Amino acid sequence: MHRERVTDDIFIFTCDRYLSVNAGIIFTGDGTVVVDTLPFPSETHRLREFANLSRNGIRYLINTNYHGDHSYGSYLFPEAELVAHRLTYEYLAEVGERNLMEAKQQSNELLDVKLRLPSLLAEGKISLRIGQRTVTLVHLPSASHDTTGVYVEEEQVLFSSDLLMPVPYIVESDLEEYRRSLKALSNLPLETIVQGHGPILLRGEIPDAVNRTLRYIDCVEAQVREKVALGWEDGAILGLPIEMCGPSRIDLDGKAPMLHQTNIYALIQRYRAGS
Repeated sequence: MHRERVTDDIFIFTCDRYLSVNAGIIFTGDGTVVVDTLPFPSETHRLREFANLSRNGIRYLINTNYHGDHSYGSYLFPEAELVAHRLTYEYLAEVGERNLMEAKQQSNELLDVKLRLPSLLAEGKISLRIGQRTVTLVHLPSASHDTTGVYVEEEQVLFSSDLLMPVPYIVESDLEEYRRSLKALSNLPLETIVQGHGPILLRGEIPDAVNRTLRYIDCVEAQVREKVALGWEDGAILGLPIEMCGPSRIDLDGKAPMLHQTNIYALIQRYRAGS
């Protein structure tokens, strides 16, 4: 795990072990805001130690989506109010325990994790005024329907959650909804985007990142739809290389091809079912 400074009072911690997941810390004069947690408790403990450097403690923890790599550390911040979109609460309540049990079977490091449900819920967008900062939650359905961005208005920094990442995750996506969320970014003044996974994007890099994401979605959707219609076998469709749709296979610590195949498989099932 490594730490990077975004502005004087905003930091990110990046997991080196699982898909370059990012979590954020926003220091204010009236306590700290933590944006997401990290996949493993040992990493989240270090995140918490740094967040607690604030004299006024940790006020809020925000879950930007219900996926475990962003939310499993929430139980380690009992003093912080847990904030999320209403859909995040519903997904965690519905499938969170089952998903966590499955994750514990795959990693002993998660055995002590306890599911925590959000207590302050957003519908659309809400703003938190903390010290001299305005932190706004913006619903950006994309990789999951509950995906929520966290916008720090004064610094024009957006934690985009999984809306933006080096290889889009579209398994759960309504692709038209995803495209609308990407295009909505043009309505925000942006200096910096912290992706849910991968490197920080500076102002000049943001339009290219949005366009790359749109191109990937368009490409993989068109390719899989065409190959299914032509009667290709699943194995042949799964072999479509990631490079044909833009991303590099070395993205996300070399896990990009795996994520690409997961996307293709989900689209195959969708188009074979006729939806």
